[in-house]
Amino acid sequence: GAYLAQDCWAVQRRYRQIDDGDGYINYEQLERLVCAEEHSLLFLWDLFSQQNELIDMKELLSVVCLFSSARLEEKGKFLLSVFDASRCSVNTGEEVAGLCTMLLVILWRCTGGPAVRVRDISKALRRDLPEIVPAYKEAADLVGASKAFTSERVIHQSDMELLLAPIRSAYERLSVARAPPGDSPP
Repeated sequence: GAYLAQDCWAVQRRYRQIDDGDGYINYEQLERLVCAEEHSLLFLWDLFSQQNELIDMKELLSVVCLFSSARLEEKGKFLLSVFDASRCSVNTGEEVAGLCTMLLVILWRCTGGPAVRVRDISKALRRDLPEIVPAYKEAADLVGASKAFTSERVIHQSDMELLLAPIRSAYERLSVARAPPGDSPP
């Protein structure tokens, strides 16, 4: 939509002001966090709320980011920060797998495509990350692949170009990679 990168960060900042520590929001909080028309909010609520009561905040931030007009690199950096449990701007392979799984689940919910399994994403990333991120390969060689994946914080936002290279051409064919229509609401 018409959200830009800074709008994604603004949603996250507004959430931090109302965060009660459980990682979920109700519909009234959704209205305060996401500046969108009522029908768009209802669509988000219907698609992503759990038992029509709460939305997982990581999922909402991922939805806002995925469907924003931010550049791919901006989306990647924002999402790495959302999934960084340590808040130190460095991620584990497991966190990156969680991010990838979340995005694919969102697309699955919106399109009805094939279901996504965390196990499959994790397996693929365990195989591919050493070839994509040199620091991750070093960590895997040093402490072992399993420990590197779950606990070594070696994936930096500065690795964004490396992380995005394998998916860039596929992403650019998606409608979420294009600018919003001129009549899109802010």
